[in-house]
Amino acid sequence: MPYPETPVTRTVYFGDRVRGLPWSFTVKGRAYVRDRLGGRWEISGEDAFDLLELKRTLHVRGRACARQAPEECVGPPRQPRGSPFPDRTQEVYELLTLLGEGLPDRDKEKRRTGRIRLAEILELLHDPDGRPGARRRNPGQGPLPEPIRGLLVEHLSRAPGLRWEPIVGTEYARKHFVDPGPKGAATFRATLDERIAYYSFQPERACATPDKNAGRFVGLAVGPEEAARLEVKVSRTGAPAELVDAVDRLVGEFLLFPVPSKKYRALSLRGRHLIERAVLVNEVPAVVLEARLPERGWSLRDGSAPADLVRFLAGGGPFRLLGEEPVLVEDHASEVVGSRGSLYLRIARDEVLLEAPPEVETAREATVLVAPAAPVVRLPVESHLDFLSVLPVEFERTRSLYRRSSGFLVAAAKSRRVFLVSLAQVKCGEDPGSGEKYVGVRYVGRVPPTRKIGRLRRVKKDLLRLCQHLGEWKSGSSAELE
Repeated sequence: MPYPETPVTRTVYFGDRVRGLPWSFTVKGRAYVRDRLGGRWEISGEDAFDLLELKRTLHVRGRACARQAPEECVGPPRQPRGSPFPDRTQEVYELLTLLGEGLPDRDKEKRRTGRIRLAEILELLHDPDGRPGARRRNPGQGPLPEPIRGLLVEHLSRAPGLRWEPIVGTEYARKHFVDPGPKGAATFRATLDERIAYYSFQPERACATPDKNAGRFVGLAVGPEEAARLEVKVSRTGAPAELVDAVDRLVGEFLLFPVPSKKYRALSLRGRHLIERAVLVNEVPAVVLEARLPERGWSLRDGSAPADLVRFLAGGGPFRLLGEEPVLVEDHASEVVGSRGSLYLRIARDEVLLEAPPEVETAREATVLVAPAAPVVRLPVESHLDFLSVLPVEFERTRSLYRRSSGFLVAAAKSRRVFLVSLAQVKCGEDPGSGEKYVGVRYVGRVPPTRKIGRLRRVKKDLLRLCQHLGEWKSGSSAELE
């Protein structure tokens, strides 16, 4: 399906600077254009998008039925051979098709083209209208149709106080492949995204409440994608059996495992960019120093735990949040891990790593890990043949992991040493109940000026003090931010 007039796709993901992007719920605006950006992406309230999409991902383990409760599904579970994760179904509502029914239509031209301005998107997100069929505050807007209103209200009720704004963006060239199927309904869809660029947004001029201007946001380039992304979607109920089997066979033959989506890749690059912008001096460049505390009943699903953590860290004491206001630092990684003798194996994105194990120290405050900063072996992966060159080596206890962490930069008041305090969650394989949760504290550097490096003992002392301070925090005190 060629689109020669608009070969470039730009996508903006909306969320909250403290809570991040909603868990399993995506709000994104898309624009289809001819030319690419030059490394800086500026948007304001009057900038329009071709499509606003709300998408909720539902995990249905061992089922192939979409939009049904598990007890309504019949038949044996069907999993792709070699797939480490369960099936996922998605509910997608495209507001473009509902523009004439409920979204702003100031004139017939906008209504016909279906474009929606940033200011209108933010107003919709901040006020989805709590009454079915009720008219919105602006007389020029009609009632928000179901199920859009219900989907928004359902999510926002679980995460009160969200301050919606652009968080990250992507730009890429996309090629579409579709099999229309025997009755015209698409049963197979593939997209190939190339030359992907990621952007992190920050407000240049933000307003306290959404209005027709909606402030101004600047997106800075935070990194390109090292490779193209091929995404395949197959209807397991409508597609020919040989097509479904072919996709399953490819998953096994090429040893495919899930990687974070463009949304989560963008958030990880944004987190790395936020740390780099702090301009810190690493006193112990030869090692990675971190500590882990047991979790205390928090959850990352609705964003309340990061908000609680911010309130605790802003309450004073020997440690404080770095910067004028807190900004969430996220990291997402999907890996295959194992071991070979005394070395650890990690297959992460486009490289295979062999690493020496960390030194583990058990202290009263937390478990401390000191690991070499550089791997023993780093093998770039450019094709499937590179994987085949590694596979003949025997590895033990190979498994797949998905790591997710959300946290903030925290500085010691006296020493000015900075640590990343994160709420981390690790899921192992296909079992959603497996894995672990913990509070991670990682040393990232010191606010200059500093004259000496190699002070591991002093850095570790500050690390344990911060762990002791965090031992007083318990999530659930309040989910609201002042």
